[in-house]
Amino acid sequence: MLAPAISIFPKKRQRERQKMRAFALKSGVIVTINQPMRLKNKTGESFSQALELDKIREKRGAVTYSKRRSNLEGSGERVSVAWRIEKKSDDHWSWKNDFSVKDCEPFRRWIEKSVINLPQDARFVEEQNGFISINWLETLPESEKRVIDFLDDCANFNFE
Repeated sequence: MLAPAISIFPKKRQRERQKMRAFALKSGVIVTINQPMRLKNKTGESFSQALELDKIREKRGAVTYSKRRSNLEGSGERVSVAWRIEKKSDDHWSWKNDFSVKDCEPFRRWIEKSVINLPQDARFVEEQNGFISINWLETLPESEKRVIDFLDDCANFNFE
């Protein structure tokens, strides 16, 4: 009778992730747990469907931490920033979408210098509609602090 009661409690790793996410929420970060899509029909898959399934499985367990940019107003007009940088399989970061703001070279250099300090399991960092987001796997306990610090610094970056 003891085994079923123990199985309802979260495992150690689940408790660690709960603590990480609670800390992030207290820090003003939005935490989104990304659930992989489930395909209804697994029989008779084509090669492209099999590749798509592999991509979906690759994303399993990923979590996105997001924070709203605090300085959307810059010198009297709204600053619109949209960009994405991804980690490649060789652990190097590469720009996917470039900036939509003129004179962003200091910010671009800051991003390139700062992403290398993110946890090893970070997958991409992007900004859209005033939200900066980091997608990662949360594999190392205590690594959420580096993610939150990055988001804070990025959200408060002074473009002037």
